[in-house]
Amino acid sequence: MNDPLSFGVKEKLTRIEIIRIMGAVGLKTLPNFLSKQKDLYPIYHSIPASPSVLKVLEKFKCIFPDFPEELLIR
Repeated sequence: MNDPLSFGVKEKLTRIEIIRIMGAVGLKTLPNFLSKQKDLYPIYHSIPASPSVLKVLEKFKCIFPDFPEELLIR
């Protein structure tokens, strides 16, 4: 939420839009969780490259083709 351009997202998204996108790729979250995360910057190269993570990232790439998964995967 803090820096959408670095993740290939052209515009700032609302919490509801983010929750819908996360639901579309198979992740569940609550608005309260997103509110707590909005002021945090991402920690790059912090997510393990497990099969389930790679599957979710592929779905994100369908929605946001410019999403740079290499920034997140360690």
